[in-house]
Amino acid sequence: NEAYASRNEGVVKLTSQLANLSEELEEVKAEMDAHGDSVTDGAPLIEIKKAASRLTAEIKHMDLRIGVLQHSLIDAQRKTRHAQVARLNSQSSIEGLRLTSQGSFDTLV
Repeated sequence: NEAYASRNEGVVKLTSQLANLSEELEEVKAEMDAHGDSVTDGAPLIEIKKAASRLTAEIKHMDLRIGVLQHSLIDAQRKTRHAQVARLNSQSSIEGLRLTSQGSFDTLV
């Protein structure tokens, strides 16, 4: 009877360990399934690609705006330079000199 009780106690312990290990196995399987779903789920990658596409479009738009602003600035500088030359020419015509757009003086005849 003692041998039976001892072996029965061993079987109970082993059955308990088996239950614990089975529970841990199920938890690991669930984690693996969740991880596998997230790895094979392409939604994050698609969102990243969409964001990169939006950034590319925004960069192109900003490049266009920069080009327009550069053109406006160059045009304003040209007009300012032309106005300065005209003003200096009107002042220097009294003295018989004319300022060219390159910044040199020509004598008036």
